[in-house]
Amino acid sequence: MKVLITGATGFVGSHTAKAIKVAGHQIRLLVRSESKAQTVLSNLGVEADEIIVGDVTDKDAVKRAVDGCDAVIHAAAMVATADKYADLVWETNVGGTKNVIGSSLDAGIKRIIFVSSVSAIFDVHADVLDENSPVSTAQNPYGRSKIACENYVRELQEQGAPIVITYPTGVVGPDDPALSEPHFGIKMFVGQFTFTSSTGMQFVNVADVAKAHVAILERFTGADRFMLGGYYYSWEELLRIVQKVTGRKMWYVHIPGNLLRIMGKCADVVARIVDAEFPMTAEGMSYASQWVYADSSKAEEDLGLIFTDKEETLAQVIRWMYENDYLSAKKVGKLAH
Repeated sequence: MKVLITGATGFVGSHTAKAIKVAGHQIRLLVRSESKAQTVLSNLGVEADEIIVGDVTDKDAVKRAVDGCDAVIHAAAMVATADKYADLVWETNVGGTKNVIGSSLDAGIKRIIFVSSVSAIFDVHADVLDENSPVSTAQNPYGRSKIACENYVRELQEQGAPIVITYPTGVVGPDDPALSEPHFGIKMFVGQFTFTSSTGMQFVNVADVAKAHVAILERFTGADRFMLGGYYYSWEELLRIVQKVTGRKMWYVHIPGNLLRIMGKCADVVARIVDAEFPMTAEGMSYASQWVYADSSKAEEDLGLIFTDKEETLAQVIRWMYENDYLSAKKVGKLAH
């Protein structure tokens, strides 16, 4: 089949494009920069069959992109939390999603995947997160835009639109075109400031997310939702695994969860005052200290998804960070050899 992919210069989008190509399908990309798309996919060892240059907010470009396709994967999103980007984030994420999904439905496409995020359904008071979790609330512009997109797509599903929503947790793995937030956190944890706190985090290997998207395209039509949670790591387990795969003894401090959340709120206040983005946010510190387990059993059963081993995933990430100068040989230990 011929598959249109948006967001193919990003982490999830590029690896999904590779997996679809390797599975024997044609890939058409809608991107703002042809040269960047070629570079990103070349680094993954694949080429796009077609590239349409345009923005997801450009109706004419989107219509040209969906024309003649059998399936669409919408993975494009602008990630920015500063208030100064609020209008652009809303236009790109909400306007872009309505444009891509709406044009796909108008074109009669029967296989559509919307790549959402666990943040759209995250609730610190829930016992577990899964496909049936209600839509959440958010404080920052990016979070509000993702929730608006989620509500829009779920309403279409209720009307019978053939859209499948996926919910990756913290996506990690090698070959990230930019240092995404989960990778930034791991870089800090391994290379600069090692700490433990309450609860833990959940990471999913990008290769597993890509495999899930291929399985959905090949096995499903109609509306559905899948949690792609990967594995849960308590902070103590994360420390233990990092020490094992690197061969290092790491010193750490324990920071109570409530203190982390206070630090995150203070960072948000300062960020609003100076109108800038900080790597530490109230939302991020809530995830770090109040994580709720994301249950992927439906994806494992229905898609036959087997998640990459915990230790192997972290070893891949740390080794890639060393090879791309994000971490020094001293910090990655035996993974440098």
